[in-house]
This record gives sequence, C-alpha cells and structure tokens, in this order.
Amino acid sequence: MAELQEYLKIENGKGRIKMGLNSVVFEDHGYYIIYIPSLNISAYGSSMMEAQEMFEVMIDDFCENLYSLSEAERTAELRKYGWNRNPYFNKRFEISQSFVDKEGLLKNFELSEDTKVEEKFLMIA
Repeated sequence: MAELQEYLKIENGKGRIKMGLNSVVFEDHGYYIIYIPSLNISAYGSSMMEAQEMFEVMIDDFCENLYSLSEAERTAELRKYGWNRNPYFNKRFEISQSFVDKEGLLKNFELSEDTKVEEKFLMIA
C-alpha cells in the first residue's frame, strides 16, 4: 500500500481536529483490533462494529485531551510521537516517517506470522 502523508489539523477557534491517519486492522484470538501507530492508539471488539465504536470513543477522548492543552503543551505532546508543525501551515502537524512496520507490529502484538494485517488511511473530521 502506498502510504499517504499523515496529518493533524487543529482548528483552535472551531474546537476541531481534522486527521488523516494510517491505521492497521487485524484479528487476534477472536478480537478485531484497530491500531493507529503514529498516535499509539488502539481499540478492539468482538466484532468489527464493536471495534469501530470503541475506536471512535478513543479518538474523541484523544482529541478532547489534546485540545484541552495549551498550544505549547500540545506541540510538546505531539513531538513525543514524532509529529512536527508544518512550517507553512501553522495549524497542521505532520509526521515525517511511517510508524507502520508490519514486522514490528506483529512482534509488539505477539501475533503469528500468518495474521492478516490490513492497512487503511483514515480521514477523521
């Protein structure tokens, strides 16, 4: 899969964060898992629908917590994950490298080598 550039666009006056994120989806021991490596956010459920519902809650919580920080704290928090402010578009953060490493992912989640891992680019507004 050709990976698209991940981004976070924080609209301070509107209280919104728009995102484009690379995700990884897989099934392990009967649970569906959605993982965003660049933010270290994961959600799971016994069905894909349940995993998606949990993922929405996790993203909402992440955005709420990020938005509650001052601009300096927000920038520092995102830098911990490798995100940098775009020099030309002040509201936009980008990540310079992909954190999606299938082999590393399988090792971190202790998955078998034959686990089907699907990568998707998610647009969240």
